[in-house]
Amino acid sequence: MMLKHPFFIAFLINVFFFILCQSFGLAVFGAIDDFFMARILEGVYGSDYNVHMTFVNVIYGYVLLPLYHMFPNVGWYYIGEKLEVFASFTIISYVIIKHLGNRWGSVLSMLFVAAFASDFYLTLQFTQCATVLTAAGIALFIHGLISTENKGKFQQMVPLIISVCFMFWGSVMRLEAFLMGIPFLMVVIVLQFKKTLSQKRNVAVALTMLIILVSGGIVLNKSEYTSPEYKKYMDFQGPRAVLGDGRTYDDQAVYEDLEELGYSGKDFAMLKNYSKALF
Repeated sequence: MMLKHPFFIAFLINVFFFILCQSFGLAVFGAIDDFFMARILEGVYGSDYNVHMTFVNVIYGYVLLPLYHMFPNVGWYYIGEKLEVFASFTIISYVIIKHLGNRWGSVLSMLFVAAFASDFYLTLQFTQCATVLTAAGIALFIHGLISTENKGKFQQMVPLIISVCFMFWGSVMRLEAFLMGIPFLMVVIVLQFKKTLSQKRNVAVALTMLIILVSGGIVLNKSEYTSPEYKKYMDFQGPRAVLGDGRTYDDQAVYEDLEELGYSGKDFAMLKNYSKALF
């Protein structure tokens, strides 16, 4: 019966906690960067939408553009992040229920979602979205390796392909968070080496797809910032991140190094104070 299907149970569990969070919690952006990126996408710097959000791959912007054109007064950037978290939690819950059974799997899934729902739904961050998307992809990849061994080729391939889609989308939201999950994926493949060999063709296809998609996303994103309008700004991002986000570097050492290189240490001090005022 559909009501007893692990995916349906996982879906209902996550609908319950999603409604609970939206009804009794105060939802905000967990990082100021998300607010800035949402406003850039909505066209705060001009008269039209702009997918150049710096930290999130432009693919996310291009996917949301049709929705912004149809319903311009809706915050699709924010809604998109909500849907990413919901889909990821549902997949993770499904994998848990599938392997532990409906009774204990449902209990553990509820505990898992209860522990993380408020943090993810009420303080949305692009980094968190990337992390949970990648985690869901890895969980589904594990399921595909160990639970579909005796099934048909199509049934074996489906969870691996879907897992690739989740991991790829994690790389779209934040590449660094996705890359941090890759060692865990490699560990899974090594620990399940016999099952990997039994599905070597499927695994090879899935990993090849993942590499192509992620690499293609990186190339596309970089190509969007080659114009002078954006290149100078992107070159500035490294120093800005260090000065604005960092708090542990040796101020005096940086000041002296800049003076030795022929730059003005006073400029560094002013930029540092400006960054602290902002962040």
